[in-house]
Amino acid sequence: MRFINKLLIPVLIASFNYGCSSYNMFESDNFAERSAVSSNSSDPFYGKKLCNTSKYKCIKIYKGDTWAKLFPQKEKRRLVMNLNRTNMALKYRDWLVVPRDINTTYRENSPFPDKISSSSTKKIVINVNKQAYAAYDKSGDLVRWGPVNTGREDGEHNTPRGRFKIYRKQGANCKSSSYPVPNGGAPMPYCMHFYKGYAMHEYQMPGFAISHGCIRLNMTDAKWLNNFSPIGTQVEIR
Repeated sequence: MRFINKLLIPVLIASFNYGCSSYNMFESDNFAERSAVSSNSSDPFYGKKLCNTSKYKCIKIYKGDTWAKLFPQKEKRRLVMNLNRTNMALKYRDWLVVPRDINTTYRENSPFPDKISSSSTKKIVINVNKQAYAAYDKSGDLVRWGPVNTGREDGEHNTPRGRFKIYRKQGANCKSSSYPVPNGGAPMPYCMHFYKGYAMHEYQMPGFAISHGCIRLNMTDAKWLNNFSPIGTQVEIR
């Protein structure tokens, strides 16, 4: 088993005001243990519960493996990265969930319904068990889905559940005013604040719930959601 404390880089989650804070994912946990815990949900769309199912299997990662080496085609690489809810290098992982049919479309792997009730505004649904988001237009049609890494489920750093609205958003230069303590400055590109200091924004995604409350996105999704979501967009976290 390969431990992820090989690279001692603090992984920070920052917030505009409060609600998210720094957490070093290399303090004591190895990836396999953390991701196994995260995948113990009964939800069939996330983690090791996908292994040996009709649509998916798990493969072992060997020393020297890279995303580009295993999945040279960009769209297939994107699909597998998002299925594993990560944007980090393979040297931090021991296994990957992959589709049995690698030619399956990205939409076919969505863990969300294609249609929900229509609304007066666009809507973003965050499912903590799935560690994924869905973006719906006003007609209730699924426009896009992607991975997230939410807050640690430890009773203190949980991502808040409920219905909210985006009340503030910034672009690539968004930074925390609070973290690191005491002066802030931690980057949180394309932040979209929906409740107090809690925001969706781009950051490192190891593949499981790890933040101190904010919702981590990969860069592509953070940019897209920031453009998709005007102030007032509904955010439902369940």
